[in-house]
Amino acid sequence: MRLKYFIRGLGTGILSSTIILMILFSVKGPKDLTDAEILQKAQKIKKSSTEYNLKLKKDSKEKSTTNNKDSKESTKKNNTTESKTNKIRNQGTENGQDTSSNKNEITVVVKKGETLKEICDELQDKGVVKSSESMRHFMVEKGYDSFLHAGSFNVKKGMSEDEIGKIFSK
Repeated sequence: MRLKYFIRGLGTGILSSTIILMILFSVKGPKDLTDAEILQKAQKIKKSSTEYNLKLKKDSKEKSTTNNKDSKESTKKNNTTESKTNKIRNQGTENGQDTSSNKNEITVVVKKGETLKEICDELQDKGVVKSSESMRHFMVEKGYDSFLHAGSFNVKKGMSEDEIGKIFSK
């Protein structure tokens, strides 16, 4: 007996809900779009998805290329940079001159797998930036963090955050 009333109540609820929804949709009705509006929306969707796909492809190509080359290049660059720096320093000390064109220039070596926090901490330790946290937030905000790669980078004290970001993301 109870099942009979339950089924009757369920049927009545479904029927009344259907009637209410039909009335609402018939009053508002679907919005009729012109062909131009449909094409415009389709182009907007296609454009945004194409841009997103291009960015993903670019990032993945850069990462795969960077990962393959980074380990070889960073070792070569480090050895070459260190030997050149040592030669220049030795020449300058032999002549009794300071050969560095700018005493504020600092070489920062980024190793494969090093995090943005570690890089910014090193910049702060070397006196290039005042706050590693603000530099890290800036790099993330401007998107430089997604283009970081291993290598040796020359920065100067007093450079703007934007200049530093551009150097590290080349």
